Amino acid sequence: MAATCQLQLAYGAAPGTLADAEGGWLYSRDDTPNGLLAPTAAPIPLPAATGQRYSALRTLALVVTATAATTISNRRLQLGAALPTGLYLYFQGRATYTPNTLTPGQAPGQFPANVVGSTGVTPGGYTLASTAAAYYDQTSVSAGALGVNGAYCVTTLGVDSTYTGGADATTALVSVLILYDES
Repeated sequence: MAATCQLQLAYGAAPGTLADAEGGWLYSRDDTPNGLLAPTAAPIPLPAATGQRYSALRTLALVVTATAATTISNRRLQLGAALPTGLYLYFQGRATYTPNTLTPGQAPGQFPANVVGSTGVTPGGYTLASTAAAYYDQTSVSAGALGVNGAYCVTTLGVDSTYTGGADATTALVSVLILYDES
């Protein structure tokens, strides 16, 4: 029998509070429960000229909620459909949870720095999400323990100057799928 797993968001101070993410979440520059799951006063600023801005990090976790005598491996992220022009989702695997610093930079916990003069720039260390599944963690981990299984999937939403959808906290994005193998 397979393990029961749930997609959850990790946020706050280390080791991170986990919240059910299966109903969706928001991308903003806020890391509070309200900023993750409800409209926030800290939207991603739209670039006025050619360039790209990024959200605060959203850390996803595949969480075992009912164990099994199996292993989980090959964790992947995939978009359910293409994002609107000017929006980009980037991701990377990270072995441990790192709290958001809510500042731009390259260190763990920092979202990518703003880009000026270019659009569609993939930040260093990240992978551009698409409708084709891509790995964020290929390790095999027993599903015999409750809790986070494998690496965290750290995501950030990029918005560039070609986006015309407007700044609205209720703008729905496409489904983000976390896929894995279990044997």
